[in-house]
Amino acid sequence: MLIALYLMLFGGGSSSGMLDFISETQDSVKVVVEDQDRRKDALGTVKALEKRVDAHNKAVGRYSKAMSSAISDADTDEMDIALDEYFAQRSSYNSDMLDLRFELKDQLSREEWQQIFPEE
Repeated sequence: MLIALYLMLFGGGSSSGMLDFISETQDSVKVVVEDQDRRKDALGTVKALEKRVDAHNKAVGRYSKAMSSAISDADTDEMDIALDEYFAQRSSYNSDMLDLRFELKDQLSREEWQQIFPEE
């Protein structure tokens, strides 16, 4: 049961898909946003998204190692600490990503937003 939890939390894949999405968004912003100042602001926000994803990936790697070590040692206290830190970091990551999404939306016009993120 514990190994299944570990695999679900830390082995569920990387966020390389998110990095691909960010790269595509960056390319779209460069094409769609004509005003240089607003383009620069929007690209800065997209860069902040990328940095936040990178930091999150590194943190997940650290928590994964801590959890793996705790599982091998059967140390439930270490497992609790690793999980608490992971969930706190995950909550912070989710909040930051939402904030940056709304920041980007504020920097773009409705038409630009729709061109960059078309509804499917």
